[in-house]
Amino acid sequence: MKNLYKLLALTALVLGCSALDTASASAQTVCYRAHSQGVGWQGVVCDGQIGGRVGEDRRLEAIQIFNPSVGGEICYNVHLQGIGWQGPKCGGEVAGTTGQGRRIEAITVWYNNPPPGAELQFRAHLAYSGWEGIRHSGGMGGAEGLNRRIEALEVNVSRGQDVYWQ
Repeated sequence: MKNLYKLLALTALVLGCSALDTASASAQTVCYRAHSQGVGWQGVVCDGQIGGRVGEDRRLEAIQIFNPSVGGEICYNVHLQGIGWQGPKCGGEVAGTTGQGRRIEAITVWYNNPPPGAELQFRAHLAYSGWEGIRHSGGMGGAEGLNRRIEALEVNVSRGQDVYWQ
């Protein structure tokens, strides 16, 4: 698992997402990438940037979320069309499916053993209704059983300061 973190952190650096680029040394960085209908895997985005597509009517089909910074482990679970809750994934594992045409309908994201003062926050963009309100670690974005797709996701970690939402 340690090698996976190194690989994901290196990928994030190459694609322009770096824990070293944060505004202060105390900032906690979370990065993620989305697999969208008709687009496939998109580049890594970090700290409140949009993962997925907004305004294009494309379903989010899979997601990876990881924390290249030191401290804690970010985990997540997705509710998939025709499957239900897939089961927890952590540290960059793929949640969802590719090549099956299944939409992510809901997601929970949480922080295991976060650094002191770190708080995970996220929000989902839903078809027909737009951005939901901010959810906190362990909360659920999207909805089970309503046949509504999540189209995009933003994830952030705060240490008591204001966080960026795109």
